[in-house]
Amino acid sequence: AQLLSANVASAQLLNVEVLQVAVGATEGRVDIEDSAATRMAFADFRRPRTWQVGGNQTLRQMQRLTIDILASPFQRLDFLKVAAVAELPSAVLMGAVQVLERL
Repeated sequence: AQLLSANVASAQLLNVEVLQVAVGATEGRVDIEDSAATRMAFADFRRPRTWQVGGNQTLRQMQRLTIDILASPFQRLDFLKVAAVAELPSAVLMGAVQVLERL
């Protein structure tokens, strides 16, 4: 998200908003493995809580929202990019029913 935000700013895309959040079919909390890949995906996300599980695995707990909730303040949604890390893409889309109906 940081690289995408930098690219948006560099291109001076004033009508683009980058949101860094966990999304799914329902609201709740999600445990994400704290690996190098997820640290890049969720870097600096409001300092989420982390804890050790078993050997070397560390989990990070994050709030999960639906795309419908995130997109509700926007009148238009021309483009949506989702990187599914902890959810299946189909679960993410189940939380976007209202958004998809508007398109």
